[in-house]
Amino acid sequence: MRRISAPLFALLMLLAVPGLAGAEDAEEEPAHSPDHSAAAPMADDQAPMADDQAPMAHDHAAMEQEAKGAEAVGVDEHLGEKIPLDTSFVDERGQVLAIGEAITKPTLVLPIFFSCTVTCPIMLANLANAINDVPLEFGQDYGVIAFSFDEEDQPAVALESKGNFTKILREELPREEWRFLTGSEESIRALTGALGFNFKRTGPHMFIHPNVMIALAPDGTIIRYLYGPRFLPFDVGMALTEAAKGTPGLSIRKLLTYCFDYDPESKSYMVRSFRLLALGIVALLGILFFFIVRKK
Repeated sequence: MRRISAPLFALLMLLAVPGLAGAEDAEEEPAHSPDHSAAAPMADDQAPMADDQAPMAHDHAAMEQEAKGAEAVGVDEHLGEKIPLDTSFVDERGQVLAIGEAITKPTLVLPIFFSCTVTCPIMLANLANAINDVPLEFGQDYGVIAFSFDEEDQPAVALESKGNFTKILREELPREEWRFLTGSEESIRALTGALGFNFKRTGPHMFIHPNVMIALAPDGTIIRYLYGPRFLPFDVGMALTEAAKGTPGLSIRKLLTYCFDYDPESKSYMVRSFRLLALGIVALLGILFFFIVRKK
C-alpha cells in the first residue's frame, strides 16, 4: 500500500469533515419537524433555551401558548353576579330573542355544543332524566336552557338535538320549556364570560370544556353551579329552590373537595378523615359553648 503524503492527508480530511457534519445535521433534523410541536408543553419555570437551540424557539412559544390556553379551561364561579340578559341568541325555531326572555323563572342553563359525541350528550340525557324526577313542576316552577358555545352551530342542529333529548322526558312534561339556543361568537363570549365558563376550541366542532350546569334566579343572578356529567334530582331541586329565593349557594363540587378526595381509579369520593374530625371537634365545641352560656 502506498503511503499518503501529509499535505494530501490533510486535504482529504478537510474535504471529509463537512460531509460528516452534514450527516450529523441530517440525523438531528427530525427533532425540529412539525411533529415535535405535539410534544408535552414545557413548564413555565423551565430554564430558557440555549442560543444553539434557536430553531426551537418558535415551537417553544407555540407550546407555551397552548399550555396557557389549556390551563384556562375550567369554571370561575361567579356566585351572586348577574348575566347580561339582553344578550341575543337564536332558538331552535330560528327566532331571535334576548336570553332574558327565556329566563322568567328559576332556570337551569347547560353550556354544551351540539356536535359533541362525548360528554355533552351524556349531560343532556342525564338532565332529561333528572327533570323527570325533580320534585318541582317543570314549566311552572322552572325552565331549562341548553345553549351551544360553538358559533358554527345552527338552529337546525339545535332543533334536531332538542327532538332527540326531549323524548326522554315524561309525556306530560312541556317540551317548549326546554330551549335549545345558538348564537354568535360575541353573544357566546358575553354569556360564558359572565358565567365563568372557560372553554377552548381545538379544531372544527372540537372543544375542551368543563362539564357544569348553572342555576339562575329569574333576574339572571347566578345561584349555584352543578358539576356533571351526572345531575341528581335532589341536587337540581335544591338549586332551583335556592334560585327561587334568589340566594346563592355553595356548589356541590366545592363542598365535596373540602371534605372528600376524588379517587380516579374507583371514580368515587374518599372521606378526608382529618378534615371531618376537625369539623366534628369544632361542632362539638360550639355545642358545649352554647350549653355553658345557656346554663350561666
